[in-house]
Amino acid sequence: MKKLKIAVFCTNEWPTPPPQNVFYAPLWIAYWVGEGLAKRGHKVFYFGSKESKLKYAKLISFNIKAIKYNKKVAEFISNPYLNEKIVNFYEQLMISKIYQIAEKEKFDIVHIHPYQRCINFASFSKIPTLITVHDPIEGITKHFLEFTKKIPQIHLISISNSQRKPLPNLNWAATVYNGIDIKKFKFNPKPGDYWAIAGRFVPEKGIDLAIKVAKKQK
Repeated sequence: MKKLKIAVFCTNEWPTPPPQNVFYAPLWIAYWVGEGLAKRGHKVFYFGSKESKLKYAKLISFNIKAIKYNKKVAEFISNPYLNEKIVNFYEQLMISKIYQIAEKEKFDIVHIHPYQRCINFASFSKIPTLITVHDPIEGITKHFLEFTKKIPQIHLISISNSQRKPLPNLNWAATVYNGIDIKKFKFNPKPGDYWAIAGRFVPEKGIDLAIKVAKKQK
């Protein structure tokens, strides 16, 4: 197996991994994928905040603090509108630095999770950019992703086959389902008589559908 040189970025809003009370699924996925690839022998450069802790991948932070720990912007992040502007600025700052050093470091792949932050930067690099799309493809997400059709060096990862249906003709590389660290979950051969679902109570998580399915199984 060829050993690859891979750049990985999800966010510097929080450290990697995030605090236990923070729900940030893509950040956990980026963490597990980055660490897993590095453990398999690939040379992984994980870009994240300076507070991040990684065992196998090499952390590159450019000495940038996690946004939530940055005292210079602390008074502004409680405002949702300003918080998004701050996150956008700092994540694009990090991504711009990744592409600035990409050619020098000779990365084989740049793996980015926040698609909307990197599309414009990826077009300036010959190095393949792999984007994992975590959100449903609708509304503004659909509009943004359509721009990737004209950028051949961008390749997309879906987290389910059905996710692709609104834009099936994009440059999809594969479907990779979100994984978990199975060592943290013990198999129970005699489960109780109940269903369990974990996630935020927001429409796109489909909690209402899970409740309906559970009721029909009674």
